Amino acid sequence: MALPPASGPALHVWEMGDEILVRLMDGRIQRTTKKMSDWREPEQPYPIPVQQAIKCEDIAIITWMDAEIRVSMMGGMNFLEDNWKANYSNRTELQNSNGIIGHENQLWLHSLDAEVLAITSFQNKFAFVSMNRGVYFLESSEDGPKEIWRTEIPDWPKPWENITWKTNENKYGNVDTHAQSIHLDGDNLILFDERGSWVSLSLDDGKEINRGRLPFKGKNTGTWRGENSWAISEDNRKLHLLNSNLELISTHKIPGPVNFARESVSGWIWTGWRHDGTEATITSRNEIGLWIDENEKPRVISNDGKWHDFSV
Repeated sequence: MALPPASGPALHVWEMGDEILVRLMDGRIQRTTKKMSDWREPEQPYPIPVQQAIKCEDIAIITWMDAEIRVSMMGGMNFLEDNWKANYSNRTELQNSNGIIGHENQLWLHSLDAEVLAITSFQNKFAFVSMNRGVYFLESSEDGPKEIWRTEIPDWPKPWENITWKTNENKYGNVDTHAQSIHLDGDNLILFDERGSWVSLSLDDGKEINRGRLPFKGKNTGTWRGENSWAISEDNRKLHLLNSNLELISTHKIPGPVNFARESVSGWIWTGWRHDGTEATITSRNEIGLWIDENEKPRVISNDGKWHDFSV
């Protein structure tokens, strides 16, 4: 039986193993269950937006952030539990509390002093980049994450000679950059910045293994990892396919931002701003595609919360 629509318009979709977690337009989140055969009821554990979400085995690791009331936190939730009960009715109540109260299905909860820019997981490990703080590699457990190592944000390879990065200490640099995405597997941790640089770190101690520049000059506006290749968008106008060594294979013009790309049996496919794409063709659509499932005949969930057959 095909999964019915979500409970309303959607803003973002996170892949959580065999399930997905959707951020709805009204601020709530909604999870699928039974290997995407049904939806749980919409929930809102905290009255502030979900920023990032990953899954480590049966633990959902989620970050929330509200810049206006200066609240940022990360928590581990039992993904299999039915009810992610809310303890706060509004942002003011959360802001005025002496200490953030986790709900009954919260495994652990930590307040953060900086925005989480990117997060990734592999098996029972996860890693994240914190704005102007560093890179953290941890082991997930129900008792709370156990830090394996932390290291400074990389000194990114420069896009041109004599560049000076803007930092908190150096506000007069000529360009700034931040981590765009982070990717973890059993061998290493790879970070990309917005300006086309990448750095690979050792899982043992966080030391740099390799570094380089992507083979294009524009901004990195989206990065997706396949089994042996990558899809990376440039300035939301081109989608580049690269091999495992980040060498260019092909380039495809796109009509707007790509929200999700996946390596399929027939090559790379993607969806985004009013279009679906393959390596051979671009098809216009009325909706904004957010995520593509892995079925033999792929389906797309769009910003209207509804499912559509992937257009090819």
